Amino acid sequence: MAQSGEGAEEAARPAAALRAAQRPARPVVFVESPAMPTGVLACPRHGVPILLPFAAITAGVFERILPMAVGLALFCPRHDATVVLDRLLRIGFRGRILVLAPPLPDARLVQRELDSLYPTLRLRVLAG
Repeated sequence: MAQSGEGAEEAARPAAALRAAQRPARPVVFVESPAMPTGVLACPRHGVPILLPFAAITAGVFERILPMAVGLALFCPRHDATVVLDRLLRIGFRGRILVLAPPLPDARLVQRELDSLYPTLRLRVLAG
């Protein structure tokens, strides 16, 4: 006999949770930088971390590893966040982006500026 209403919805919840648990964790890509805080790489809550050099940020690589998010430094000796964000935009990345910054006088100002430059990207500035 088929369940209907709340009973069917309740029965579907455990099955959906089981399917989600069986899916492999999607990785988080961190763009290699001397400014990257290494403690971030150990955070298990954000999937499997993968550290990639900037040159490896390509559509082909991202199609293979399917990252759920990208972490990058706001400033780096070789490039700043806008260079990486331009690349992510060009390759069509649509996941979350975490821009990691040192303590800033006004992190919201930096957030607004990046949001205005990259309105289609889902990014968040994390300062501190």
